[in-house]
Amino acid sequence: MQTESAHAININNLKFRWPQQHQDILQIEQFHVGIGEHLFIQGASGSGKSTLLNLLTGVLSPQSGDIELLGTNINSLSSSQKDRFRADHLGIIFQQFNLLPYLTAIENIELALNISKRRVEKEQSFGDIKNRTTELLASLGLDQTLANKTANQLSIGQQQRVAVARALIGRPEILIADEPTSALDSDSRDRFIEELFSAAETAETTIIFVSHDQSLKTHFSRQIELADINRARGKSDV
Repeated sequence: MQTESAHAININNLKFRWPQQHQDILQIEQFHVGIGEHLFIQGASGSGKSTLLNLLTGVLSPQSGDIELLGTNINSLSSSQKDRFRADHLGIIFQQFNLLPYLTAIENIELALNISKRRVEKEQSFGDIKNRTTELLASLGLDQTLANKTANQLSIGQQQRVAVARALIGRPEILIADEPTSALDSDSRDRFIEELFSAAETAETTIIFVSHDQSLKTHFSRQIELADINRARGKSDV
């Protein structure tokens, strides 16, 4: 169901606990993220950061409350509808990147288009998709000569940039990143964040970036501690 919304994300009265647990690990009364906002969410290991991201993407469902993305209440969607919504509207950067090792950098990026006609059409409205893929790699600091190397031939930093390009292809409205810089040194992390923002800028993508690394938060226009919005006292495993 679509509704009028000035926000990319709205959370209201959210409660979540794992099966067999007696305490909620997340209780968020109200939380909003504006369209095009760059948000950094910080929290210690086990504070529920990854759980929150899984709720935002519809991988998990809360026991109660509403999660609205781009005017759609994802709690009300069926499993197949959630899959379609993720494919069409969300770019996700996983901590382990989740690249297919036997595919080239270009082929890994294009996987996001193979599952979403909407993202293909969005890219085509701006020009040639092949050119866009090359431009994304360049904007993320990946040399064009690496585009046709398989993922297992790339360094960790190069794989990370391919994962970001895959998340951004098709100009998704929301980009969700779960500890994507954990394998990089401090200089590489700062450079990576700048490249990420630059690549997302043309699409006015909302960025939700979760990390325990406090040194990154100065790059973001808004920073929060998960504990400041989470009223639960339980502890998550993720």
